[in-house]
Amino acid sequence: MILPMKILTILCLLISVVLSMAFEIEIVGYTTSDWTSVKFDVYTLDGKILRYDGSGECSIIPYGFSIHKPQFDSSRVTFRLKLDLAGEGFSKVCIEKGDIGETWVEIFLMANGKKLKIGEFKNSENVLGDPTNRKEFFINQKSALGRSKGFFEVPSSPRRCKRLVLAFYYAWYGTPDGPMGNGRWLHWYGPGMYYQGTNHPLRGLYDSWDEKVLEDHMREALESGIDGFVVSWWGPGSYETDTVKKMLRISHDMEKEGKRFYISVYYEGYEYSTEEEAFNDLCFVIDEFAKDRGFLKINGKPVIFIYSRAINSISRKGWENVMKRIRETGRDAIFVADTMDGKFAKIFGGLHIYNVCGAFRKLPAMKVGLRFLNYQARYNGVLYAMNIMPGYDDTHIRIPGFSVDRENGKLYEELWKLVLEIDPDIVIITSWNEWHEGSEIEPSVEYGRKFLDLTKKWAELWKNRDRLMIDAEKLKSYFKYQFIPELKLLRASMYVRPDSKRVYIASDNLLACYALKLLGDPLAFILEKELEKYGKGYDEEHEIVVGIKIPDVFYARYNEYIDSIFSEKFGLIEVVYEKPDKSRVINDWEKYADLVVYKALNELTDGNLQEAEACFKHLLEIWDGWGFKDESYSSYYQTYKTGLFVILSNRLKKYGSEVVEKYAYDVEKARQILMSLQTDEGGFTVGYEIKDDGVVPADDVNTETTSIVTIALFE
Repeated sequence: MILPMKILTILCLLISVVLSMAFEIEIVGYTTSDWTSVKFDVYTLDGKILRYDGSGECSIIPYGFSIHKPQFDSSRVTFRLKLDLAGEGFSKVCIEKGDIGETWVEIFLMANGKKLKIGEFKNSENVLGDPTNRKEFFINQKSALGRSKGFFEVPSSPRRCKRLVLAFYYAWYGTPDGPMGNGRWLHWYGPGMYYQGTNHPLRGLYDSWDEKVLEDHMREALESGIDGFVVSWWGPGSYETDTVKKMLRISHDMEKEGKRFYISVYYEGYEYSTEEEAFNDLCFVIDEFAKDRGFLKINGKPVIFIYSRAINSISRKGWENVMKRIRETGRDAIFVADTMDGKFAKIFGGLHIYNVCGAFRKLPAMKVGLRFLNYQARYNGVLYAMNIMPGYDDTHIRIPGFSVDRENGKLYEELWKLVLEIDPDIVIITSWNEWHEGSEIEPSVEYGRKFLDLTKKWAELWKNRDRLMIDAEKLKSYFKYQFIPELKLLRASMYVRPDSKRVYIASDNLLACYALKLLGDPLAFILEKELEKYGKGYDEEHEIVVGIKIPDVFYARYNEYIDSIFSEKFGLIEVVYEKPDKSRVINDWEKYADLVVYKALNELTDGNLQEAEACFKHLLEIWDGWGFKDESYSSYYQTYKTGLFVILSNRLKKYGSEVVEKYAYDVEKARQILMSLQTDEGGFTVGYEIKDDGVVPADDVNTETTSIVTIALFE
């Protein structure tokens, strides 16, 4: 379904406002020139001069602001302004001025009432042959935006349901020899036997009342990671009413096999719906469908989706009346509305958008829109069903129509990456089988099973989060158990000698101190104070993990004996300090995953983002999908290296790197591997093996590994 032009226009206007809000900036500065202008490469929607001290006057102009003083007036003028900028951010600041003096500005991005500094820029130049003395500054605005995503987020709230993947389903197809078609074609062909689809079903043209087809679709969807269908429904007398009942019966049969597959409906509404029609139709859904055990429910309430046609055919006040009447009858449900207007959120109980491709056309705008809708849902405390699509093409049925290229699966995977970032309550796919508009993921002649395979890959990864939880209290207990009161430091490992009888200053206690700070445990400050006796625990390698620059050369390591003490808890304990052996340079450091990470982190401390990204890409070359088989790999993967990989990805994202997003699947998989390795003692195992595509913990539980994993998961 494509949004009506009127609604699309409203949405475009709305998102323009959203973007302008998201990119409100504040500018403070001064000029000693007799005129100056500061311009951006995006349009100024609105502006306000908050303060202007000095001669002349300040004006808001289409792409920024300008100041004009009397000619040759070199007096100092200070100013403070706010501008609302359209678009998805800016990447260029241009300062023009007269031939005298200079102009300096400091620019902040405003997010949730907080200032985020973008940069300082000054033009004091005289450019030969240019009366404007123009000076341009190129900035990584995306870096700033990456740190300001909080604008689209509200404080974390509990999930409203387990993670679910649903797909919109269309039950309007009929064939001449099928029970719905009954001698005619329905929807497959138009006048003159014109095929009304973009692609072609791999199984051939089918009839939507054929229970074998319905069962095959439901089983195939479930095997591909989809938990249920939201069936397009056009009212009590429609073809789809019988189809929904058939699908509910099939879900009962699947349940007997231990397979849960849910059914809901997508209330389409009518072009000129009335409140009475909406009330009667939705009561019908609750009475005839929603009482069935196969109907989708969250916390005991049925979940019903409502399309924008229905939403927009009745006023907001009208919908308030409809919802009030339904609830007064003792019926209740979570109604998930196809709208970006937050004012509807609490009326219904949930938000979604049906056609993210139609609303925004380009991937960057889709991401902004989906983030904003997530913000609206979270802010209003309602359920959010995030829409993803493989692509769109209605040019076969509409003139002129439009299309959004599938890019052989790239668009779909980019939207799945956003799912990992946003972590919505529900993912809703448009669509299983809307063949008219080319949004289907059902196997086709053109794409085979590609989009079901992609769905399975990403859905399983995302839903796996439901079973992986870190017990932070157990984790703190592990560190406390390892604490040696006589030394005020932590021992290295729990069971295996010699490390169960040893304390390492740097690799263990330095990292544990930082990890415990992230956990908010006061034990961190006891360790920190004790490490002061040992040069803060720095060893020219591990301190880079806590943000302290290290030398650019890697050396082999040796352990320097410090002391031995008797502990009531653990007996005789040896204290050692890892040191670099500067007679043995490691020239092939790029063969070791941990050293590659240290190199990348070191580059980040110097602001060398490209070099750090190059190291990250190199890491992916020795990542085999489960861990690192680098030069030191033996019989199992080393957990700490996987942890360092996640730490680097986190830090790169904070610096605004776009490279990490490309490998979002691998990063999420690494994160989940780490989460699966927490032991009953609370810490994490040194290593892990892969058996039958599952992670099996290996070896002892130690402090260095546990500290690195804690930093990876909590930083």
